[in-house]
Amino acid sequence: MRGQCACFFRISTQDHPSLADRKQVLSPHYPYFGATSAPRALTFPVRPAPRGLPPTKDKATAVNQTLPPPAPPHIAVIGAGLSGLATAWYLQTSGYAVTVFEAHSHVGGVLSSVQAGAYLLEQGVDAMQVDARTAALLDALDLEAVCQTVPLPRRKCDILKDGRYQTLPTGPLSTAFGGFFSRQAKWRIASEPLRRHSPFRTPVEAPDTVGAFFRHRLGKEITDYAIAPLLAMYLAADPDTLLMPLTLPELVATDAAQHAIVPQLMPPLDALSSLNGGMAMLPEALAGQLKVRTHAAVNALIRRPEGRWCVVAGQWVQAVDAVVLALPAPAAAALLQPHWAHAAEAIGAIHYAPLALIHRAYKRQDIGHALNSMGGFNPPVEHAFALGTVFASSMFTGRAPHDEVLLTTRVGGMLAPQRAHLADAVLTRFLDAELHTHLGIQAAPVFERITRHPAAMPQGDAQMLLAASWLPTLANDRLFVAGNWVGGTSVSACLARGQTLTETIHAALSAFKV
Repeated sequence: MRGQCACFFRISTQDHPSLADRKQVLSPHYPYFGATSAPRALTFPVRPAPRGLPPTKDKATAVNQTLPPPAPPHIAVIGAGLSGLATAWYLQTSGYAVTVFEAHSHVGGVLSSVQAGAYLLEQGVDAMQVDARTAALLDALDLEAVCQTVPLPRRKCDILKDGRYQTLPTGPLSTAFGGFFSRQAKWRIASEPLRRHSPFRTPVEAPDTVGAFFRHRLGKEITDYAIAPLLAMYLAADPDTLLMPLTLPELVATDAAQHAIVPQLMPPLDALSSLNGGMAMLPEALAGQLKVRTHAAVNALIRRPEGRWCVVAGQWVQAVDAVVLALPAPAAAALLQPHWAHAAEAIGAIHYAPLALIHRAYKRQDIGHALNSMGGFNPPVEHAFALGTVFASSMFTGRAPHDEVLLTTRVGGMLAPQRAHLADAVLTRFLDAELHTHLGIQAAPVFERITRHPAAMPQGDAQMLLAASWLPTLANDRLFVAGNWVGGTSVSACLARGQTLTETIHAALSAFKV
């Protein structure tokens, strides 16, 4: 009602003759209670401007100068993982009032780091690509000084091929003159920029899977030994179920423009970085600049008649202008169920890959492998037990004592989900045999910790595509989604989603005149 009273009421004396002498009677908008003639408006002298304001002859200007500025729209972000915190940070820097709700005592979600004695263990993502957006955020959070990159000699990957680890080529010269690929595969790579293909589609006109896309463009050998092991290690995925538009949209655009895709397959390994205290430093730094309520599990969302929302977290209720869901898909579906049953059903059915992480430390002299790369990746066609092993202490300093090495092995994924749930004794027995064969490990580890993630990685498959189709409908009701199942699980993808979503929310609230 504030600001509308002047339009809703008019000053009158005829409708209230008994009060005419007071000349301060307010009557509702004309006609009032059956009045037969228009009320006669009264005029009043303008009061002097309050102290501290310049004198003015304009009453409206004087009043406006005494009113406080309007409060910014209030947005609730549910979930304090990296996606939620990044979105909240971009919203706050854009002038919005933001409250973040987190059910647990800590922030970061699966992006967490644990200091176990002398060992720094990454429980989720262990590195990030520092693009321009990430670099700007690190600078704003004063984290650039504690950022370290992979040493130049180790910016490469070892791929299990023919029973032993071999270095994957990282450039045209190593591809052409190295012995990793066959002559037929080298020809496919060299001639791809010269060949022009029409966009490939499966017979049923479904979106391309990653496996089908690369087999058609570059052949089976390159797909099996360069694409599949990286997807299995970083996304715990099956390349024949991942969809190209959800996994590698940039390559889809390049291919649609009839341009070569090989130049884009060389990742900028020189920008692969981490933080001295672990990747958890990033969400912790973001949370330090935000209003975050921990131990505040959101139980329900209540839609108000005017389009706003009430967020219910236990006994605490907060009215907000918009809501951002930055939760895993099942938790987001539970909050959506009372309002959008079909959307909740689609989102709740998103597939997640399970993972078991086995952190092990060994004395350096007990390992025969040089460990002079970022890790050993196991292609599915090699039928290894694990997805691969990250050489954590080779990538970054401060992960283990100087005379020891820290390895992180990943087991499970979409191709072998049952392995992530094996008993510890069974898991370690299989792992002992495989590490002995491929890395030449001759002794027992001096440290070991097993961490299990039953729902580690959301999969960008057909179910994800169906769930994403509901996002515009939710946005029309001032409810937006920023979970890592939208746009990707990498650090750079989460930051990009947060910044893009901030622009989307600003446009939506402007349209709603909030």
